[in-house]
Amino acid sequence: LFHPYAEESSDIRRLLSRATEVCLMVATLGPALEHRARDYLAHRETFRGYVLDRMGSYLVEHVIRQLDASVEKHWAAKGLRCTKRYSPGYGDFHIEAQSVFVKMLSHTMPNLKMTARGLLLPEKTVTAIKGGLMPEILSG
Repeated sequence: LFHPYAEESSDIRRLLSRATEVCLMVATLGPALEHRARDYLAHRETFRGYVLDRMGSYLVEHVIRQLDASVEKHWAAKGLRCTKRYSPGYGDFHIEAQSVFVKMLSHTMPNLKMTARGLLLPEKTVTAIKGGLMPEILSG
């Protein structure tokens, strides 16, 4: 599904080269927070708007970290090690790869959209890919 994005990314090829499983992760806070922050800014309540926006960024990062930890725990129970999570827009993993997440989630998250520049809406949304690896067998 990530062709050509994954194929063009040496970072993703390296990350997933030995993966036996791949997990796509998405965390979003939805649009309400960003709408409220914009309302504050429109009413010249700059500090409130800024703090709410920053808190939203913190919260969505917290949620994706919890999801990441949950995936790691699940795979550890299956005897798998994990790669780090890697998001479109990092390194050479093109930001347009976000379109795959949007397409795959269109039925369950119909409000998830992508701008022409590859940014997600709602803005407080994080996507990532992670690989599960079989432990290396140590030879004596």
